Amino acid sequence: MKRSVQLARLGRWAAALCLALTSASTSAQDTGACCFRDGTCADTTEDRCVEAGGSFQGNGTACSRELCSGACCLSDGACEFMSAERCERAGGEFLGFGTVCRRESCFGACCLPDGNCVSMTAQRCRDAGGHFYGVFSSCPFAPCGGACCLPDGTCFRTYPDDCRERGGEFQGFDTGCDERSCLGACCLPDGNCVSITAERCRETGGRFYGVGSSCPFAPCGGACCLPDGTCFRTFPDRCRERGGVFLGFDTGCEQERCLGACCLPDGSCEVTIPGKCDEQCGRFLGYGVPCTPYSCIGACCLREGGCTMTTEPRCEALGGLFQGIGTDCNHHYACVGACCHRDGTCEFTFNWRCLGRGDIYLGNGVSCTPEACVGACCLDDGTCVVTSAARCEEGGGYFSGVGTSCNHHYACYGACCLEDGSCAFTFRHDCIRRGGVYLGNGVVCEREACQGACCIEDTCVVTSAVRCISNGGTYLGGGTACGLYSCIGACCFGEDCVLTGQRSCEGHGGTYLGNGTACAPCACR
Repeated sequence: MKRSVQLARLGRWAAALCLALTSASTSAQDTGACCFRDGTCADTTEDRCVEAGGSFQGNGTACSRELCSGACCLSDGACEFMSAERCERAGGEFLGFGTVCRRESCFGACCLPDGNCVSMTAQRCRDAGGHFYGVFSSCPFAPCGGACCLPDGTCFRTYPDDCRERGGEFQGFDTGCDERSCLGACCLPDGNCVSITAERCRETGGRFYGVGSSCPFAPCGGACCLPDGTCFRTFPDRCRERGGVFLGFDTGCEQERCLGACCLPDGSCEVTIPGKCDEQCGRFLGYGVPCTPYSCIGACCLREGGCTMTTEPRCEALGGLFQGIGTDCNHHYACVGACCHRDGTCEFTFNWRCLGRGDIYLGNGVSCTPEACVGACCLDDGTCVVTSAARCEEGGGYFSGVGTSCNHHYACYGACCLEDGSCAFTFRHDCIRRGGVYLGNGVVCEREACQGACCIEDTCVVTSAVRCISNGGTYLGGGTACGLYSCIGACCFGEDCVLTGQRSCEGHGGTYLGNGTACAPCACR
């Protein structure tokens, strides 16, 4: 590289010498200085200067070092006097032969993000996030605005900061608006690509590739993971049709793409497919998620009041309460929260202390406020007041629950099923006085609201709500029908599971999981 530069310089020196020799017979009035970019100079005519690749300085001018060098604006805004060639190698901007460095030689118009225009160097302009219009450019003539595209496709000219504040995408200084300014490539779930706005693209469930992007170049497919771990590239709709999980547009099927971390019941972690994780009663953490020493741990709230990071089995062995995989003890109130007593008072304490007294725990980190432990109380006449559970019951009312309010128009009214199967919209106390079954506050009287499936033992019959409950049955709701598993469900005896009715299950010491539940592989773990 160094040798080639030396040869190039030698060639230009030879050209300058040749021009000088051939110009001896030419009149001095027809010749002048010819400057080359390496800083060399020859006295010759204008035509011969141009032919040799030089810059003619005018008839009668004489060669000098100062004439064939000039001011060079460097990237940091500094100005140095040097040859054009050296300036280019330094990454600067050569201002011309014979120019000199002055205080504002390297200044130019800079449009700032807030729309103001300031005269400064290129480097300072870039540092401020502005757009530099070149050395010697002037602010009065610098176009500091540009097109701004809002998500709904609206286009208007403004400044970068204002555009971002309004949730838009600035298209650049000196850009304009037309009918296609804010359109871009949108990959739809069915694999088609259309040119629409960002907002319309999101509404259709597509992936927007940016304003000005083009459909022929938009990657509309992505990786699809099937339950067996198979990975292939397709479109979102086709992936879901095959029971797969679409990993996103422009994703690929790299090695082990459709595997992920699975937290097993014993607290260990295994990289596998979701189906195998479910079979082992584990919790799948997501595709591509690796197993680490911290994958399957979480915050464990101990009874003595401390918090430790461990696995769920280890937490249970310590007699603690596991807060879930991924939770942590860093939060100051990880294991305490608001506890509501029946008298409406609130205590900031541990979960088990609250529940052990039969009180209501509002959650970890929830603060005690004056309104935390009160709720809507429906009185005998249907009126509603906000008070504590204890005061509500003392007044003969029905407490709707902590956090409920009287703001709703029907806070204390709802559907009441009478013995003849009819439905009346009234308040709870009136419904009970009439021997009816109250379906709940805010529930309206719809068709067949008071006729539905009723479970008596493990037998299902369709009858009225009143008759069902008076016969000791469990009413499944208005309009419900009797199915094959309406009145039976999963019953757990340890880790063993059988399908039976609720009374039979609980009578034999089992835990009933609910009507219609199935004995899945991990139902009783």
